[in-house]
Amino acid sequence: MSDGFEGSGISSDEIVELRIWYPSMRAVRGHGIGNGNHRVVILNLVGVRSHTDDTKLMYRLLLDLSNFPNSQPSAFVLSPRDEDIKHVNIGNGSFTNLVPNRKVCSICLGGGSASAFTSWPRERLTRMRGFLNHLENVLNTPNTASRARG
Repeated sequence: MSDGFEGSGISSDEIVELRIWYPSMRAVRGHGIGNGNHRVVILNLVGVRSHTDDTKLMYRLLLDLSNFPNSQPSAFVLSPRDEDIKHVNIGNGSFTNLVPNRKVCSICLGGGSASAFTSWPRERLTRMRGFLNHLENVLNTPNTASRARG
C-alpha cells in the first residue's frame, strides 16, 4: 500500500486543503512535475522586518517542492526586494533556475530543521503544515546566531 511519498511535489487537492490556513498559496504555472503535481508554489507570510525592528511586513515566498515530502522544501523571498531586506535569516539575492530572470533571497531555516522535518509523521499535509509553521517562526523570530546576511 502506498503512503503517497513516492510522488514529489504537491497536488492541486493538497493546495486547496492548505489554503484553509494559507489562503494566498498558489501553484506556479510552468513548474509541473510529470506525476501531475506542482514543483513550485508561492504564498504570503507575515514576519518581522529585522532582529532590531519588529515592524510586521508581508513576505512573498516561493517554495521549491522538488523533493517534498521526502525532503524539506527550499524557501525563497520574492518580495520585498533584496536591497530592502534586513532580516538576518534571509540571504542575499541570487539567480536560481526557478526564477531565472530575477534575484531571489533564500531563507536559512536552521541547521537542525531538515532532520526534524524527516522525523515528522509520514503524512504529506502534516509535513507541509509543520514546514510552513517553522517558516513562519523563522520570519517572526530572527536568529542572530544563524545569520544569512549582515
